[in-house]
Amino acid sequence: MDGLENQLNKIFESLRSCSSTKVSFLLSQLDLSMLDLWERLHIVFSAQALCKLYVYKRVKGVAGYHKLESYFQEHIREALDLGFYNDESNTLVFPRKRTFNEFFQKYMNDENRRLLDTIAEKILSLATNQGIVL
Repeated sequence: MDGLENQLNKIFESLRSCSSTKVSFLLSQLDLSMLDLWERLHIVFSAQALCKLYVYKRVKGVAGYHKLESYFQEHIREALDLGFYNDESNTLVFPRKRTFNEFFQKYMNDENRRLLDTIAEKILSLATNQGIVL
């Protein structure tokens, strides 16, 4: 967690003069490769993108996945910041609820899930302490 905490502190340090920022921008700056999931996955979406989506959901307090999906269909730039992508027809490729849930059931252990929860809490804490609206 120390490496992540250092990353978050640097990100927030660079935002000192900002009064607000997008959560997706913060998460785009975060490297989650220490979760040790990346080599063994055989899914369409990157594990980092799915983990960042989980943290985004926690930070923003979005209860329903369909609300989250609708939001990103309208705010495509933010979805791209999280690591999702557009297909050849320039349409956002975003995971269905089932894909998202299966990823967390099959590939995420409790320790990694707690780490993601801690990241969300740390983002909220740093933003509150620095008066940054997310």
